Amino acid sequence: MAIRLSGETRALREGVENILAYYPYAARDFDGEISARRAGGEGAPSLKVHRSGAKIQVDYRRRCDFFRALGCILAREENACERAAYEKSGVMLDVSRDAAYTLAQLKEFLVWIALCGFNACYLYMEDTYRLERYPYFGYLRGAYSLQELKELDDFADSLDIELIPCIQTLSHLGTTLKWDYALPMRDTAATLMVGCDETYAFIREMLSSLKGVFRTRRVHIGMDEAMDLGTGAYLRRQGFRPQFELMTEHLGRVTQIARELGLVPIIWDDMFYRSKDPNLDYYNPDVTLDENDIARVPQEVQLAYWDYYHNTQAEYECMLEKRKGFRQHLIFAGGIWKWNGWAPNYGKTFTTTHAALQACRNYRVDEILATLWADDGGEAALHLILRQVHAVA
Repeated sequence: MAIRLSGETRALREGVENILAYYPYAARDFDGEISARRAGGEGAPSLKVHRSGAKIQVDYRRRCDFFRALGCILAREENACERAAYEKSGVMLDVSRDAAYTLAQLKEFLVWIALCGFNACYLYMEDTYRLERYPYFGYLRGAYSLQELKELDDFADSLDIELIPCIQTLSHLGTTLKWDYALPMRDTAATLMVGCDETYAFIREMLSSLKGVFRTRRVHIGMDEAMDLGTGAYLRRQGFRPQFELMTEHLGRVTQIARELGLVPIIWDDMFYRSKDPNLDYYNPDVTLDENDIARVPQEVQLAYWDYYHNTQAEYECMLEKRKGFRQHLIFAGGIWKWNGWAPNYGKTFTTTHAALQACRNYRVDEILATLWADDGGEAALHLILRQVHAVA
């Protein structure tokens, strides 16, 4: 190894070896000894880097903090001292929009974000993973085998990254619902039928398959942007029902499946607010949820408030204030603007992110997530967004 470790290194060696394998600059740009020491306690920094002669001393609180310290060292920041603002910082990578990256590319990406200090990665897969009982799920879509996902989870764990499956259990499923097998559980072209037994057998297969692959008990079950919920086959067969009722009924049934499997579900929370607005607007400041609405959301469900668009801290604080009635764990998801063409929009990313993160600190949000969507084909190359990801970290 070009990087020689001493001290408390047993839990770090596999991760460092993986970094050297997928980030060759580490071997080229650094040749020296790093002495690692697990430290910390209340009020202590997350990491502290200090060079003394030929040796660099790293004190770290968590394994992910050591890898962040290594990133500082490779960037020649050899006297860094940092305190993490959030207990959990994640990146969501879209691998569904004609951008199903190879396993090697995904491992390289995990190394990048580990060096930036992230300790969670959400893998957004609509139908790009395999289900044994549904051979047309993921058909011709570059779907990952469960064995490949297990290998990726092992790799992420070596870097102290929680790899979280991020799937869809309501809408955004048009590329698989087009097949005839899905006809009994199809409400509209992209949305599942609420209340249908075939729907919940399908979702149970999703969740039970992923449970056997990932270490984490958390699974992001999507449920966003289902604006056509209840307007297709459901309307013709069952008649009209308010979308908020359909959404909470479906969430209750999927949560029960997750509970039986020992999983903790996470959802995008936009449909709670859209279903209360005549124009299906997520960000209408006048739309609020009352105590009865909040009581219909299962307590174990974690909520992800996503917002990539506002430019001022006050706008984010307005939306966070509306969520204060929830006792559920809240995650804020901002956006790395890579989805609108061949090149990322750096200006929009920095403006929205800086405002949002200040609001999150003020509201004591302890988990943040940077999303890397790939709308319309994922044209923007991954390496182009590394600077933006580093800025969020």
